[in-house]
Amino acid sequence: MAQAQGIELRQDIVEDLGFGSAEAMRIQLGNWDVPDWVTQGEPQAEKPKSPKPAPAVRKARSSGPVVELPSAAEAAPLFREKLEALMRGNEELQHRKEKLQGGRFFQSSVHTDPILFSRKDFSDERWEYFRELYDLDADAKSFMHFGGVTFRLGGGTPAPQAPLPSLIATYILMEGQVGPLLDALYPGTPTEEVLEKIRKRIDGKKGTNGLDGLKVLVQQLATLIRGGDLGKGRDPADIPRDDFNLACRITERRDAQTPEEKIYKELRHLPRSGELTRDEFERLRDLELRWPWAQQ
Repeated sequence: MAQAQGIELRQDIVEDLGFGSAEAMRIQLGNWDVPDWVTQGEPQAEKPKSPKPAPAVRKARSSGPVVELPSAAEAAPLFREKLEALMRGNEELQHRKEKLQGGRFFQSSVHTDPILFSRKDFSDERWEYFRELYDLDADAKSFMHFGGVTFRLGGGTPAPQAPLPSLIATYILMEGQVGPLLDALYPGTPTEEVLEKIRKRIDGKKGTNGLDGLKVLVQQLATLIRGGDLGKGRDPADIPRDDFNLACRITERRDAQTPEEKIYKELRHLPRSGELTRDEFERLRDLELRWPWAQQ
């Protein structure tokens, strides 16, 4: 009990109790199942750690000049062309055979698109046969064969060959679930380490784990193609749809010379706007946002 209270036992007292030393006494008492607090004192209760505060939600507080963008419909034929190619590639997967060896993917497939044959690839006799078969002009230099198939053998590559990467990326970017995709394509059961690597390459951000994932990279590419800028600092804070709606209403009413106090009262009567504070109103007003269809 003396050690439990922080008192140093004298050697003569320990010897009177029949022990050669305080350490010997502690070991023996432990063998007798005497609680540790008798010989070592009661353990200090760990001080509870204060939970980390949730990061503050960033809110947009500034805007900038308006840039009118070309209609996205202008690119619709380009997108349609490649989507149709992806659909054809998807159908041809039924003929695809693939193996992984030595870190390389080897595959074979069947090509079903029309095949162009050139005159120089045939002997005179053979070319005459095809010219009559397909009713070709006497001066024809080539002909297109429809409805046939061609066996194609791919080489060995570190990544799966086309069109599989594009199909996987499209599936992920269209919010497809990874689980069913792994069930269909992964050989066996992926480990937790593999799952984490996949997660980072889909949703990763350099600010959190040093790696930009597929979604981030595609967003960056779209930003540049659409005329945006990728600065070195933090991206501008997102503006939620409801905030955008209210900010545009404020600008529209201000353009109509409506007093701000009246605008504020009007907005507080809108659905989901009843708790609009004066500070929030002023923040949204300062964004100076307008509807995408509004004239400047």
